[in-house]
Amino acid sequence: MYEFIRDYCRKENGVYLQGIGGTANHVHLVVQVEPTINPSDFIGKVKGASSFEMNRIHGENTLKWQRGFGVVSFSERHLAAVKRYVDRQKEHHADGTTYEVLERIEVETALRRNE
Repeated sequence: MYEFIRDYCRKENGVYLQGIGGTANHVHLVVQVEPTINPSDFIGKVKGASSFEMNRIHGENTLKWQRGFGVVSFSERHLAAVKRYVDRQKEHHADGTTYEVLERIEVETALRRNE
């Protein structure tokens, strides 16, 4: 799936993928986007295209995205640190060193499911 998302981003004008990482139940993308790109539209397209392709290849209902998503903006001076964090997602989740602000949507979704 990561390779599909990388290819998808390469083809999107105004989108520059800087990093991708995740765990079995979520994905983090580090992207630079031109001001003409609406983040909500872009994420919707990525989620739709990737689920369509993964379900086509691996069978129906292989990939279902949650309804929401989170966006965190940061300055270029923090790019290297954010990329390192995203590259090490599995490690952060395994040893409990996640950054709350970058994981908030997952936590909020889990809490809503348990209400």
